[in-house]
Amino acid sequence: MSYLSDRQYGLLSHQRLLVKLKNSSSITRRLNLDYTLNVHRGCVNTIWWNELGTTILSGSDDQNLIVTDP
Repeated sequence: MSYLSDRQYGLLSHQRLLVKLKNSSSITRRLNLDYTLNVHRGCVNTIWWNELGTTILSGSDDQNLIVTDP
């Protein structure tokens, strides 16, 4: 995957790398489900991690925003 080397050498911006990785089917095929948090009653539409990766804010079709400490 040359995206990471391009980023490392300044040939690809952070934003462009994120777009390329999000749209990469080879990346999504490697993902596995490691953990499930049962905090919503509806489909989760958005997730935000804090900078330290210790807290999650999620929003759902159940119309709740929930802060979770996984």
